[in-house]
Amino acid sequence: MNSYFKSVFNFLLISYVYLPIFGLGQSNSSEPSDKTSAEDVEELYLNQEITLEVLLEYALRRNFTIYAAQQRVLEQSGLALEVKSGQMPRLSIQSRYAEQDESLAMNTYRPGDWTVSLQLSQPLFAGGGLLAQSRSQELIVEAFRYASATLITSTIQTVTKEFYAVLQAEENIEVELENIALLQEQLSSVTSLFDNGVVSKFDVLQAKVSLANAKPQLILAENSLRLALAQLQRSIGFTHYTDTDGFHPEAKFIGPAKLETLDYASANLLDLAYRQRPEIKEQEMYLASSKESLKAAKSGRWPTLILSGGYDFRRSYEALDDRFENIVDGWTVGLISSWNIWDGRETAGRIMQAMARVRQSEIQIEIVKQNIKVEVQTALSEIESATELLNASEKTTELAIEALRLADERYAVGRATYLDNLQARLALTQARNNKVRAKYRYLSAGADLERAIAANLIEFF
Repeated sequence: MNSYFKSVFNFLLISYVYLPIFGLGQSNSSEPSDKTSAEDVEELYLNQEITLEVLLEYALRRNFTIYAAQQRVLEQSGLALEVKSGQMPRLSIQSRYAEQDESLAMNTYRPGDWTVSLQLSQPLFAGGGLLAQSRSQELIVEAFRYASATLITSTIQTVTKEFYAVLQAEENIEVELENIALLQEQLSSVTSLFDNGVVSKFDVLQAKVSLANAKPQLILAENSLRLALAQLQRSIGFTHYTDTDGFHPEAKFIGPAKLETLDYASANLLDLAYRQRPEIKEQEMYLASSKESLKAAKSGRWPTLILSGGYDFRRSYEALDDRFENIVDGWTVGLISSWNIWDGRETAGRIMQAMARVRQSEIQIEIVKQNIKVEVQTALSEIESATELLNASEKTTELAIEALRLADERYAVGRATYLDNLQARLALTQARNNKVRAKYRYLSAGADLERAIAANLIEFF
């Protein structure tokens, strides 16, 4: 029997010494590179057509905010393992070696005294505190997962709105180019009329000034496009440092083929938001965790009981030397119990804190629900307003086109001044810009509503 325990002891001792060495050099393959791979560039930036779905898929893989949230979940999962270990048995190797002067030697100790022990301990009872702490931390892990889902919904909303901002900037450029084309056409018409002696040179100068004043608006629209592209790159997590120009010049952003009419009932949406929003689920997990922490705090009123055992190897004092082969060995087992009869109200203080955290969690759930209600109502109101503006801008654009046609005809026959004609052109440009703004305001409002009810998270996955 002694030889068997010696073999087991030697195996555990070797494992204790050498196993940590085997762990060296291991790498975490899940760590992302801080640079975009060539495949990602080929997939996204050299693609001739970029849709919203492509950008969202890319952002969910590369967005740094989402990745940081995932790492926080891993951190809390590791903490859950650490807390749960308090319920598990612990096995350890302990050793002692001592040298002392022979004049201090006693009957039970000699120079070169040594002891090696294999110790095992297992908590048997702690008033439910260990189990409550473990459950509390597991619920916190779930809360962090819902927090990660919240960041995903926010990222989807941000990328969607910034994608629409790019499309809006591109359409604004088209409007300004059309305006410049109209002013160039008008300059040619006025010049022809001047050559025929129909209008004065003042009209020609006004036409040239109008054309020159239109070009800065085009420059501003192009700058807005560059800024929108930069913001979109940041949101999707693009860090391809060699591509200083950003998106490929030939890339084409494909927007929705047509606007879909959104028709929602406010009451139903609010109930849907309460069921789907991950923020509420997150706070519910925190509330459940706080209740488990309260149980853990109350466990301080109860005694603890631990089973302890081990197997010891010691130097044999019957031998004349202290070689390792000369040993005595044997097992020990026992129970360790403790009960705080009076702890200076430390346990009472912990219970008071835990109860306050429970109440705070309950209040926080109501605060989150109120905020969600405002978000849903705001998004619905914005959609209603954007719908009215979109319908009005479409009609206004049609009227402005017809007004410009009539102004051109009146000016050609001398029945209208150049100022009348110019005002008609400016009104058309303004109507087109208003139509573009109303269109993407409507799309952005739809993205806000999907975020408010977490529909973007449900539909995308």
